Amino acid sequence: MDYNCQQAMVQMGIPVSVYEEEDFMRINQVMLAKPRDERAQDPMAALKAAGLTIGGSIKA
Repeated sequence: MDYNCQQAMVQMGIPVSVYEEEDFMRINQVMLAKPRDERAQDPMAALKAAGLTIGGSIKA
């Protein structure tokens, strides 16, 4: 969702008056947002998505 807000700000030209009224921390969070394909991913989820597994089960 942050990436969508960032794109709206950059591409739709949010007025300075609106920018100044907003919470700086939230603006910074939005501006640092990355698209889904550039975000860090859980290593185990990445392996699962690639059809790989680590380790195995031990049967007693």
